[in-house]
Amino acid sequence: MINKKYFMTIAASDNSGGAGIQQDLKVADKLGFWGLSVLTAITVQDFSGLDSIYPLPLNLIKDQFIKNITSFPVSVIKIGALCSGEITELITNLLEEYYSGIVVIDPVLAPTKGKAFFDEKEIDIYKNLIKKATILTPNKRELEVLASGKADSYPQALTLAHALLNETNCNIYIKGGHFSSPDSQEINEYLVTQDNQLLFTKTKQIFTYSHGTGCYFASALACYLILYNNLVKACQKATEDVSSFYSELNKIR
Repeated sequence: MINKKYFMTIAASDNSGGAGIQQDLKVADKLGFWGLSVLTAITVQDFSGLDSIYPLPLNLIKDQFIKNITSFPVSVIKIGALCSGEITELITNLLEEYYSGIVVIDPVLAPTKGKAFFDEKEIDIYKNLIKKATILTPNKRELEVLASGKADSYPQALTLAHALLNETNCNIYIKGGHFSSPDSQEINEYLVTQDNQLLFTKTKQIFTYSHGTGCYFASALACYLILYNNLVKACQKATEDVSSFYSELNKIR
């Protein structure tokens, strides 16, 4: 064993290195964690979009998970793209059997272009996974799909988030980028828990390159939950990190 805490990501590979498993592991390393991975699919993509995705066999995904969880003292799990209802059900069952610690889910329900990973009937399978998680980090569209409603405003989004929280008992961090109007100078994001509803406000920045922001945020949040043992502080630090990282990255691209 090494003298670091172990971070495990369950997600798809991004050959461009900007999102997915590759982004998760870079963030974990930056924050001082040893990264473990459970690969769910291979993708072919670049910064402009995803061309194709190839889910891995269920037994291979299962073997990766069990080898990691039985060989290393995993401190936190981050879940990204699972790519099918079958894979989602498998991961839910594996968490039930092997792990009861902190789980952060970035609900990647569909590629930017192309067919959604889950049909309407499989959303309930995904909700069963959410019940195993500590916190969910949806954007506007993901929240709408999971809570079966429209979120055309912050009040509507909060109503959906509370309904989903009551159904799954999972904290929800609503990412605000898709709610911001073109002339707005700020982005509002919300942490919704059983006991509270907290607003996080940050200055709006326009990035020409924003590939992997959701992966970055969820991975940073997972790490900070271990480092600080405080949900509010972890959310604040994670959203600050995303803004800082992409601001610097866009200066050199």
